[in-house]
Amino acid sequence: MPGVVAYTFDDGPAEHNDQLLAILKKKNVKATFFVLGRMIALNDQQAGALKKILADGHQLASHTYSHGDLSNMTEAEMQKEMSTTSDIMFTHSGIRPRYMRAPYGSCGEPCLKVMADLGLTVSHWNVDTNDWQYKDEANPLVATNKSMAEINSKIVANSDPKQDSFIVLQHELEKFSVEHLTDTVIDAVLKAGYRFVTMEECIGVPAYLPGSIVPTTTAATSAGSATNIPTAATTTTLRATQTPNQSSAVATTSRLWTVLSSVVFVFVALL
Repeated sequence: MPGVVAYTFDDGPAEHNDQLLAILKKKNVKATFFVLGRMIALNDQQAGALKKILADGHQLASHTYSHGDLSNMTEAEMQKEMSTTSDIMFTHSGIRPRYMRAPYGSCGEPCLKVMADLGLTVSHWNVDTNDWQYKDEANPLVATNKSMAEINSKIVANSDPKQDSFIVLQHELEKFSVEHLTDTVIDAVLKAGYRFVTMEECIGVPAYLPGSIVPTTTAATSAGSATNIPTAATTTTLRATQTPNQSSAVATTSRLWTVLSSVVFVFVALL
């Protein structure tokens, strides 16, 4: 779907989540939150963030439980990472995410097969703020400028909203990233002629697995949703007592979306 940017946040819900949601609401921007199971399990405040995210119209997705490298795990370990996180998210929000993002973008063939068997959509990025690299920068404005490098070079300077679309990666762990970078990213992307969407609307695959209790009508079924991007195969809900084994995936570059069998995989491509 050209002319859109899916704004995604990893590693939450973190302590700055309320502030991040306030900024997104002020800017009228919808985003996708790839959350960690272990962060949700920390305390009631972290767990409560899931309902706030949904209430504001954002999408929830899985970033695994532990943030471990899936490529170093056995099939059983990968399944446990995903099913445990799905169960925790269902307990605290009523949804089971279909979209997942592998930590470090590390998901080789064994990982892709496991995710397909679980009915999950692997969704990475093609623009990285690299904000985590600048967390120790004393001046938050300097850190923000450094984090804007790929956005400026790929989106602002060398793209055409009539044919391009992007998935931007940011984190909600760092204070400067939430307080300064978020506004800067939004303003730059809008000025470049793009509009912000959730991953669901960007890719055209439903955000949640069957059995999820979604508070509002989702973007992919509304007017203006992606109609030229293939949808995933039928999948099943991950239940606490179930060892899931159904499938789905899409590969994408910033200019081309391709069906890879029945699995939807968003491939990170450098233009």
